[in-house]
Amino acid sequence: MSKKRGVTIMEIMVASTLIIVLSFGVFGMFAQTRNSAKDKQCLNNLSNLAKACEFYSARHNSAYPDSLDDLPAGSYVNDIPSCPFRNGSVGQYGYTTAQNAVGYTAAYTVYCTLLHPGDTIYRQAGSKITPQP
Repeated sequence: MSKKRGVTIMEIMVASTLIIVLSFGVFGMFAQTRNSAKDKQCLNNLSNLAKACEFYSARHNSAYPDSLDDLPAGSYVNDIPSCPFRNGSVGQYGYTTAQNAVGYTAAYTVYCTLLHPGDTIYRQAGSKITPQP
């Protein structure tokens, strides 16, 4: 009589442990890739807002907008985006300005109000100071 050999419980446990360990590694890579994509999207949003401020300045005698809300919808940006790391919280993009001696907005900074994973400082882009006329 031939003896049929089946799979032992130890082999099943080793195989399932191996699958679990490999799946944790793969899911970790996906999370890291997702955070990297969100980070790049945030920087792209900041860059687009800075470009919109530059376009606004070109049409308004080198003066920058007093706030991001002053950018007309459809002319420079369709809408003011929000940071992809927001996750339902109130974090948006911030905007600060500085007046020159003549009284118009001559400098601006567009920044993200949220700390991104792994960051210790806030992201900013588009700082610009125009020379005095």
